Amino acid sequence: MPQNLSNFDAALRDIAAPYVVSQVNYKTTALDLAQEGESEIADGRRARVTLHVRRNYSGVKSTPEGRTLPTAGQQSFVPMYIPYIDTTGRINMTVQVIDQSEGNRGAFINALMEEMSGLVRDMVQYRNEAMCGYGSGILCRVNGNPAANATSADVDDPGGITQASNGTRFLNPGMIVAAVRNNAIVANTPLTVDSVTDSDTVVFQANTADLADNDILTRAASTTVTNVEDTDHNVPIMGLLGMVDDGGLVNQYFGLNRTSYPILQARVVANAGAISGDLIQREIDVAEQRGQGSIVVHLMHHSTRRAYLNVMENDRRYTGADLRNPDLGTKASQVTKGQYVAFGGTPIREEKHFPYGVWMGLDNSSFLHFVSVEGRWEDRGGSILQLDTANSTHTFVALFYMRDNFSMTRPNSSFRLDGLTTSVVALNLA
Repeated sequence: MPQNLSNFDAALRDIAAPYVVSQVNYKTTALDLAQEGESEIADGRRARVTLHVRRNYSGVKSTPEGRTLPTAGQQSFVPMYIPYIDTTGRINMTVQVIDQSEGNRGAFINALMEEMSGLVRDMVQYRNEAMCGYGSGILCRVNGNPAANATSADVDDPGGITQASNGTRFLNPGMIVAAVRNNAIVANTPLTVDSVTDSDTVVFQANTADLADNDILTRAASTTVTNVEDTDHNVPIMGLLGMVDDGGLVNQYFGLNRTSYPILQARVVANAGAISGDLIQREIDVAEQRGQGSIVVHLMHHSTRRAYLNVMENDRRYTGADLRNPDLGTKASQVTKGQYVAFGGTPIREEKHFPYGVWMGLDNSSFLHFVSVEGRWEDRGGSILQLDTANSTHTFVALFYMRDNFSMTRPNSSFRLDGLTTSVVALNLA
């Protein structure tokens, strides 16, 4: 019998490719769109913008000869204060892994450089997720009443948006989450996520907490914190859903009440239902009339874009130049090549973190990005690596941080459609 690979397997070596293949999606459409707006480098603890919120309505009229002149009025201005938000990230490494991965002979990658660059990419993803929200920091809500000390819970409302589908969308193993009820941390939380078994159930490594229906799950700094200020509850950067809003999600908009100042209300249509060309055009028209809006991009989740494409499916297959070779697809199938479908020539951009069933028409001319500290590694001691003296081990930590925030000064120049009829594929965003 000849020698074969099966018999000789023990004598063969495994040859590894000299690189690491990333399996993580780092695309950030929403954050990129927001950062395309005007950027201001500013100092202090917050930024101030003065808004013109009301015209002189009483002081202008036609006056016949000898009749009473109009009552004198004035323009109205109010200040808007945008607080800076610190977004931070840390890495922790032993000196051994740093030393042994510095040369190509010891490792395929430099552990320190990979951890540093990976942390920055992870923070960008975190900020992109926040940009698709409204500053609430909500990952999801508990759905139903779990048994006391249960190690699993059903969840819904991913991102704090009322939705039954895919409640575990933003949860991942290893994430530390606190349960928040009445603006306080629920006793015996935070908890560490052990696994996500399906689109509706999260499993914790251990749980002695008594979770209740509608408890908020949000990121926490560690498993030992007890103050809600050490969680993500209502502290991330302001997201697009809070900017393009009518007060349903964010009524106190950077200190200004949208009920008192309706000019700060974007057009929001709840329970919009089926997508149609008339529906979209109607809202484009409303944005133009209310806020001189010029919609430059439509932003939505992939499932909403598919619902839009489905409206034209029966017609599209017969519009090719060669009807012997019909094609059901569109440019949306080539999105990785920079191809996008459009509505009336305005591009439609898909975003993986965006809420389901939401269509947002954006006029980004009033986007403002206020930056106090651009992203940087803490190095005030002369090195970004600091010995972790607290744990008395030969371990180093490094801190990356940025301080900024976003706002939209004319929300009524954009619009939002909620509750559109879509077909969602439940995915966990690793």
